[in-house]
Amino acid sequence: MYFFTNQMWERYFSIERRLQRGIHHGHFYWLYQPIVELDTGAVIGCEALVRFKDGSGTLYPDEFLPTLKATNLTWPFTEMMFKHILNEFNNSSQFPDDFKISCNIFPRDIENANIQKLINNNQLVNSRFKFTLEIIEDEYLEHTKVQEALRELREAGFDLAIDDFGTGYSNLKELSNNTFDFLKIDRAFVKDIESDGVKLSIVPLIAEIAAKHHMKVIAEGIEETHQAKELLKFGIQSGQGWLFGRPESFAKLSQQVAK
Repeated sequence: MYFFTNQMWERYFSIERRLQRGIHHGHFYWLYQPIVELDTGAVIGCEALVRFKDGSGTLYPDEFLPTLKATNLTWPFTEMMFKHILNEFNNSSQFPDDFKISCNIFPRDIENANIQKLINNNQLVNSRFKFTLEIIEDEYLEHTKVQEALRELREAGFDLAIDDFGTGYSNLKELSNNTFDFLKIDRAFVKDIESDGVKLSIVPLIAEIAAKHHMKVIAEGIEETHQAKELLKFGIQSGQGWLFGRPESFAKLSQQVAK
């Protein structure tokens, strides 16, 4: 008879092992937060947000995302993500052509050129949906090879968005290269949009920067109607947040779009 030692059990149930099994056995799943036109409330897209649950329980993103990065599982995860999302959306007739689907991309997969494999994914490139790759701003964006990879992705039909703009490594030079299609304003700035302080002044500045470089702005974390109204005053047309819908199942997103 074969017995597991305590060390073996700990390894078996470690987060890394759970994630490895999760990639192969469907323990990851996605919720979708609507992205809307602020003036009409019409749902024009969504952001795909990953969750994890297996027989040992739930892991939250702040628990499993660092492990994915530390254990070289980011690309297997990303391939699985697009396969899952395509399967869900391709099997539904509720969504219009060019419905926007935003997906978060790991920086290491841009640096090591894995991300360029998406160009050879015929299902993605020829999809009737419009995929946006969300990328956190960081110093790696200034590298020539990274810029070339991003341009190739745009040429293949992907949109690119800088996520949480204003909270990380800001390099306005990269914006002037016209590499990106969208800037996403972090919820921290939206939350205090009516206060008297620095954060209030940053929102119209971001909108001005985006307009100068022919980019659109998506505001995150909108919870109140007055926030949406203030954002519209600054020329920001799109947003997401609890005011319009929390991250929800694919079935609930379909119902919301069908209304």
